[in-house]
Amino acid sequence: MPDEEFVKYIYKVFNLIQHDEYKLQSTGIDERIFDDFESRLVEYLKEEFSKIPDKQLFIKLEDALEDINNLKIGQDPDYRFSLTPHVYFMKYSNRQGT
Repeated sequence: MPDEEFVKYIYKVFNLIQHDEYKLQSTGIDERIFDDFESRLVEYLKEEFSKIPDKQLFIKLEDALEDINNLKIGQDPDYRFSLTPHVYFMKYSNRQGT
């Protein structure tokens, strides 16, 4: 069983907001932790993109961006494109989003 006090502490420190069963938002990640996370995320994305030929990468990124842009019209992305999660990370896991 998780330590209830520790869970409360994490919710408070990270300013966690549970929107539903699957969506958890954090608006208070400590800058030192976020900087490391952001660096690792960039390296991960670079590595993933390097596995895809440039022409295919461009098409896949365009498709994923269109899927993510459904958020602007109030629709959840359906994640049917392989790079939709990657584009989500790029758009919403940055300093401007925190």
